[in-house]
Amino acid sequence: MMRFDERAHCYAQHAHVQRDMADWLAEWLDPSVSSHCHALEYGAGEGMFTRRAAPNFNHLTAVDVAPRMVEQGRQAAPEAEWQVGDAWTGFGMDASVDYVVSSSMMQWCPDPVEILRLWRSKLPKGARMLHGFYVEPTLKELRALQGEVAAPLTWFSADHWRAAFEDAGWQVERFEAEDRCIVYKNALDLMRSLHGVGAVRQSQMGSASLRRLIREYDRRHVAVCGGVYANWSFCRVQAIS
Repeated sequence: MMRFDERAHCYAQHAHVQRDMADWLAEWLDPSVSSHCHALEYGAGEGMFTRRAAPNFNHLTAVDVAPRMVEQGRQAAPEAEWQVGDAWTGFGMDASVDYVVSSSMMQWCPDPVEILRLWRSKLPKGARMLHGFYVEPTLKELRALQGEVAAPLTWFSADHWRAAFEDAGWQVERFEAEDRCIVYKNALDLMRSLHGVGAVRQSQMGSASLRRLIREYDRRHVAVCGGVYANWSFCRVQAIS
């Protein structure tokens, strides 16, 4: 179980990579297409992408499964209609919704083809989607040290994701993946950022093992400009049903 709800109060403080994703994804918002649309945003969190997306749509319903995140978002982006709901069940989808967006959420999808097929079945013909998320080999340095068993999710490649959209019956209009090297002060700062946004499971690693991991990360992954680096792979997809 991820810890997004309990980290709602400090999410924005630590969500530097998520903010980069929101900015990057917003580049593909096109008011000439979306201004008449009723949009549904999944995984809206505390409104980081909502604030960028809302001006581009006639109406935006922002949904998140974490109640505390929704409360934060309602204050940060009151121009959207906020609701608590589960994206993986297609919450809020009906014939009136003609655009679905999400930022920094789809990597958590338990079964991409099944979920994308479910969403397509609930939306009207011609509905569009715009998603930005992280793909393999994101955080490969950390995963190599902690072991894949400890990773909070299964990472899929960009090619896997493109195939998932197509297998689910979506026509991919635009697709792009980009690798980014993010620098942190040290490995502890990296770990704090992940914990600060709630993107971790309850730790099964003892304090001694965690200290060893941090020391080894600091030793192996020194950035040229100082600090340590972590590689993230961004992906953005625009598709139509």
